[in-house]
Amino acid sequence: MAKSENPAKGVVWNLSNLYLETGDPRIEKDKKQIESLAKAFRKKYKGKINYKALSAKGLVGALQEAEALTEKLYIYSSYASYLHSKDTESHKIGSFYQEADEFVNKISTELLWFLLEIQQLPKKKANNLLQSPELKEYRHYLAHARVFSPFRKSLEEEEIIKKLEIIGGDAFVRFYDETSSSEEFPLDGKRLNYSEIVSIAKDDPDAKKRKQASEAITRTYLRNKKFYTFTLNTLLLEKKTKDEIRGYKYPQQETFLGYEVDPKTVESLQKVITENLPLSERYYKAKAKVSGRKLYEWDRYSTLYHDDNKISWVDAKNIVLESFFGFDQEFGNIAKMFFDNEWIDAEVAKGKKNGAFCSYCTPSKNPFILLSYTGTVDDVMTLAHELGHGVHAYLSRGNSLHNYYPSTATAEIASVFAESLVFDHLYKNTKTKKEKLNLLTNKIQGSLATIFRQILFYEFEEKIHLHRRQEGELSTDDFNNYFQQSLQKMFGKGLTLTEEHKYWWMPVLHFYHYNFYVFTYAFGEALTLALYYKYKRVHSFAKNYKKALSLGGSISPREITSLMGVNISNSSFWQEGINLLKDYVMEFEELARKDVK
Repeated sequence: MAKSENPAKGVVWNLSNLYLETGDPRIEKDKKQIESLAKAFRKKYKGKINYKALSAKGLVGALQEAEALTEKLYIYSSYASYLHSKDTESHKIGSFYQEADEFVNKISTELLWFLLEIQQLPKKKANNLLQSPELKEYRHYLAHARVFSPFRKSLEEEEIIKKLEIIGGDAFVRFYDETSSSEEFPLDGKRLNYSEIVSIAKDDPDAKKRKQASEAITRTYLRNKKFYTFTLNTLLLEKKTKDEIRGYKYPQQETFLGYEVDPKTVESLQKVITENLPLSERYYKAKAKVSGRKLYEWDRYSTLYHDDNKISWVDAKNIVLESFFGFDQEFGNIAKMFFDNEWIDAEVAKGKKNGAFCSYCTPSKNPFILLSYTGTVDDVMTLAHELGHGVHAYLSRGNSLHNYYPSTATAEIASVFAESLVFDHLYKNTKTKKEKLNLLTNKIQGSLATIFRQILFYEFEEKIHLHRRQEGELSTDDFNNYFQQSLQKMFGKGLTLTEEHKYWWMPVLHFYHYNFYVFTYAFGEALTLALYYKYKRVHSFAKNYKKALSLGGSISPREITSLMGVNISNSSFWQEGINLLKDYVMEFEELARKDVK
């Protein structure tokens, strides 16, 4: 890869505050200490949690000791995960990652009794404990844990389920990750990785080249369709089997309980977005008119007026930091720490996991960000997105481990908000109509992909889970048809998805890793657009916003959003977020009508 194609070359994270290398002697030392702590914890507390004489003070002590043990386990597990995300092709790292996974599974299995005893507490006893002042810090954690009480099995059964995960779904997910990350896409005599080929397919200045890249993506996945079809079928079956064992009534129930979201809230969100699908069609019709031709899947994310200049890593850093500082001094200071302390891995590298993420790690350490930066505006937005997560994590570090991680339903609030800050900063500093149209194109297409596309991903997941339960194993054509039918609704007559697009469910890692996680992107984007609309009109917004983020997962999503002054149960609130997107589309249409010099 040419230097210009890898503008973040050398921008790699420094993991030394975790461990120095896979052979770091501290790893074995920590593993032995974790085993020792787990053994002592069992001896001290097992059989004494679900016990009538249990005091609030005693439970607090147990929770604090459990956190100290779990935090050490998370640090070891996170380190292995980071190495594997950076290089999925190394056998040495793969073995280390597998060893860590097995160790975590072993310790987690040995500690299952603790949460089970909390969940098995008689209702009256549990309520009395939850009202005690000593347990105030853990009240939400305990109440949320007990929501799963009706679905738990005996300790012996739970241990069997846990032990089988390592050779069941977890193994297939790892196999998927390593296979997907190592896929190569031949184009113009080169063999490109996924990040490289997608970059061309999304925004190469030549539509023919984008089409060729899209066809290369299809050919690769078509060649390996049996692997992806079998793997996803296996994971769907595992989910079905576990739900039957536990007694969940519908596929999304466990996810909704875990994310602390009312099903009616998700239904309301889905209904509002579905009713607004014509807005997406409207935008793509306008884009087609400006482009002067019919649009296809390789035109979904393309800009209108191409500029060969890439945004350097230094410029991307400055853009994001200026945007964050413009919102709030503390926001900017925290984001700057990620660059100064090498908490970001941004170079494009062979074997690197597809996509981007921000890992919270633990309160005693720091978050880490991974992405593959190629110099596009979209990449700048991805950097802003992940730094939004990073700021959220850093603000949450004052919480104990059990209260550190936010609900997945509200985890996207800071990330999408950060993207909006960067968009406004860039838009304000543009000078020509072409630049404004390009930025609006990027913003609108990103929001449509996050709100509309992700809710249609959610619809696709609903269909395949129900099919697996009611009709049995799905064929590749079944997956293809469900995917294509759901996604085409987003574009109407504004853009056509060709027959080749129907295979593009295969690289969507969320379908393999997390059941129904995708709705949280739509949830977070629509929620944050409405919040951003509010921010523009409320002078004191930053203070309450940061306070809400700093609470991590110590209260429910409904309580978090209430602190920000919104009611997520109200469908009109979701429409407010869509209305801001509608304003962007109207501005795009207005600019597009004028002559662009």
